[in-house]
Amino acid sequence: MKNKLLITIFITVFIIADLFLIYYFGLLSVFFPLFTGLVILAVIMISKNPFVGLLALIISIPFERFPSINIGNIDIRANQLIASLTIVSLILYKVFKKKKFSSYAVAPLILLFSASMIISMSQAENLTRAITVLVFTFFMILISFAVTNLINTKLKLQAVTKYLLATSFLVGIFGFFQFFGDVIGLPTTITILKDIYTKEVFGFPRIQAFSMEPLFYADFLFIPLCITLILFLKNDKLIFSKKFLLVIFSIIFLNMILTLSRGAYLGLCVVAFVVIILQFKNVFSIKNLKYILVVFSITFIGAYLFLARTGSNSVSVFMKQATLGDLGKSESTVARLTTFDQSLEAWQNHKIFGIGPGNFGPYVKNYPSDPGVSGWPTVNNEYLEILCEMGVVGLSVFILVIFTIYCRSFIAYRVTRDIFLKSMILGTTLALTGILIQYFTFSTLYIIHVWFLIGLILAIQNIAFKGDCKDE
Repeated sequence: MKNKLLITIFITVFIIADLFLIYYFGLLSVFFPLFTGLVILAVIMISKNPFVGLLALIISIPFERFPSINIGNIDIRANQLIASLTIVSLILYKVFKKKKFSSYAVAPLILLFSASMIISMSQAENLTRAITVLVFTFFMILISFAVTNLINTKLKLQAVTKYLLATSFLVGIFGFFQFFGDVIGLPTTITILKDIYTKEVFGFPRIQAFSMEPLFYADFLFIPLCITLILFLKNDKLIFSKKFLLVIFSIIFLNMILTLSRGAYLGLCVVAFVVIILQFKNVFSIKNLKYILVVFSITFIGAYLFLARTGSNSVSVFMKQATLGDLGKSESTVARLTTFDQSLEAWQNHKIFGIGPGNFGPYVKNYPSDPGVSGWPTVNNEYLEILCEMGVVGLSVFILVIFTIYCRSFIAYRVTRDIFLKSMILGTTLALTGILIQYFTFSTLYIIHVWFLIGLILAIQNIAFKGDCKDE
């Protein structure tokens, strides 16, 4: 009786609030109380079970650009809010339940990396920018820590994998809508494409889905792409059937091609080479090879037909861009070569600890108080940017973090006999490889999907080392 009364009061308040907002702010405000109610429900559910927050985070990871709000020149995104709530809920759960945190194997090195960032701040001319980058990087590290702690059983890993692949599948479908929507002339308010990625630039659109730009979207796609490929090659049907894995792979692969991200293409080549070396028998088995050839044929023919729909010379323009036919001529390639030189120039005078986190952009613009509409420039090479901003110390520690992850993956792969864990270790580590290769062509360290992947790899390694453990 008491619960019914509370529900009745809750619904009544919502209706009154809705009518009030409609009267004063218009018809669309009818959704505000509904949105508020969903937020309250999410807070309650995640507070009771932080793992629900992780699943919600996985669904929200691709949504980098939309939905978001700008507060004080800082974009606040849905996945950041979900991640924050999940992290707080996890910490409170562990503290009040007196549970131990899972092993975060790279913790000592991450602390060293964080310390190098803090020390390098002493060199920063733009301290506000340095603090902002520092805070966002710490936040991403906390996300990876939370992921490692929340995925502590094989059952949870299966759930996470299903959510990740299903989300990627749906986002990939939207990517196709984005492409054809722009081709037929739908406004960017519907396709959510930035103006610089519409067909007006190259004659065909570069899809970005809900990401900030195509290369960020392609970077994220390495995760589901590599996981689906290895699950298929390993003949692991625990998550989805082999046929559905091929469908997911085809959609993701075609999306990646249509991003026209040359760094991603380079990453794909390296990943393909490693897969052939490590999985030679599985790749060239008669059954798998038949499927692979069919999928690749459909994908490349699909890409050709997609591009052909946009104009007679779209395919040739695409190939010229994809094969670096504009090297040293186009604005983007010239800008990259210029920023490489500028980063090394800045590093020359601050070799040990760099010029400060996030200070390359202010340095290039001669330290203005405001970055302007275009924002702060980046090096477009993560390794040079770390070297420039955090010096030899920062880059060395970062490389040690990555090296440690690879070593643990190698050992975990050898230790476990579980085919699913082997597939996930190999798939996620290959995804990290693709991302690290693409990092030669762009530079943003505090990207949520990168740190989610690091946390995921560490979690899988822990499960492999300890064996499947019971849910807490």
